[in-house]
Amino acid sequence: MANKTFLETLLGVKSSGQNPEEILEHAHKKAEKILVEAVSTAQGILNQTELFNADLKARASAGLETAMTKQIATLGEQMEKNLAQIMASFTKKIDEELRAQAEKLAQKTNERFIATEAEIELYKKAELAKIDAKLTQKIDMLAQKLLGKSIDTKTHEKMIMDAVEKAGSEGFFE
Repeated sequence: MANKTFLETLLGVKSSGQNPEEILEHAHKKAEKILVEAVSTAQGILNQTELFNADLKARASAGLETAMTKQIATLGEQMEKNLAQIMASFTKKIDEELRAQAEKLAQKTNERFIATEAEIELYKKAELAKIDAKLTQKIDMLAQKLLGKSIDTKTHEKMIMDAVEKAGSEGFFE
């Protein structure tokens, strides 16, 4: 369990085996939910702080009121600092995870590209072999029509093989 990714820990998502778009969508929804909860909590805290502040102003003297105002301002600043730190940390973790997912996507795309190139090369070789076979067949038929029975089969085969080899060396099959 020590090897869980950020997504597995925070979002409950397994990063392997899921589509990167689904992971990003899930992360976005989770982030949106966290932000809504944070805003709601902050609003509740602000409402409570305002009520507390009004009550203190009603009871306190001028000196106490000044001290409390300073304390509330300090508390507000501290809350802003803490919220900024939390948001920075959250943003950093999301950015790191997005980079990791982008790298995985790029790697998978590259692997698929290489596999596709290999498939194309195999297809090309198979098609060239078919063309070679058809060409040999056509040459045989042509040679039989042109030469007929005037030369023996061995000489005939040698002439065909020489012609095919020459055509191959001259780049005819490429």
